[in-house]
Amino acid sequence: MTIKNLFIVGAIIIFVSGVGTVIAPELMFDMWGMTADPAGLILTRLGGALEIGLGVILWFARNSGPNEARRAIVIGGFVTYGLMFIVMLISQLSGGVNISGWLNVALYLLLTLGFAYFLFLKKD
Repeated sequence: MTIKNLFIVGAIIIFVSGVGTVIAPELMFDMWGMTADPAGLILTRLGGALEIGLGVILWFARNSGPNEARRAIVIGGFVTYGLMFIVMLISQLSGGVNISGWLNVALYLLLTLGFAYFLFLKKD
């Protein structure tokens, strides 16, 4: 796996999730067996907007060379996906999300491990 491939995969996954969350948060909640009030939908859309932003950053950074900016993006990806993994895992284990939430747990774990690899093991 190259850092370019990690950025591409990370960008596509989070961008698609963000677009879905901004456009149809109710569908996302239904998919996970959850409901939300209007305030929850607004916060979900804001989170989706942040996902879209990270997806755009990863996409446009995919061809960048080794530098401080790319390292910052790797750190941000590690922190973002790591926290997303923790939040989804806790939600899954507490019964807040139905069985379909395990897909997100697995995706976020894999992406966290990918960013950890380039952050801690394979340095530029």
